[in-house]
Amino acid sequence: MDKRDYMDLIVVVDELENMDKAFQLLTGFGHSEGTYKDLDKVYDVLQRHSKYYNEEDEHMNDVFFIILSDKSKSAEERAKLLIKEEWTQCPFVKKEGKV
Repeated sequence: MDKRDYMDLIVVVDELENMDKAFQLLTGFGHSEGTYKDLDKVYDVLQRHSKYYNEEDEHMNDVFFIILSDKSKSAEERAKLLIKEEWTQCPFVKKEGKV
C-alpha cells in the first residue's frame, strides 16, 4: 500500500465517523452495533500497514488511534506520520517512547 492509498483510507475513516454520528442521532446506535459493523474493517487495513500498531502493545495502539483521529492534521499529514518507521518522528510520542 502506498501513501496515496493510505490517505484515501484515512478520508474514508473520517467520513465513516461523520456517518456514525448521524446514525447515533437518528437511531441511538452507531454503525458498529448493527448491520454495517464490517465497515470497521477499514481500521484493520490501516492498522496492518501502520508502523505504530502492534497487537501486543497497547501503547502503540493508542499512538495509532491518536494520530488517526487528529483532525487538525490533513489526511496526507496523518498518513505520513502513520507510515513512519521511527518513533521520534511522531509528535505524540516522547523520546522514551511514551505518549
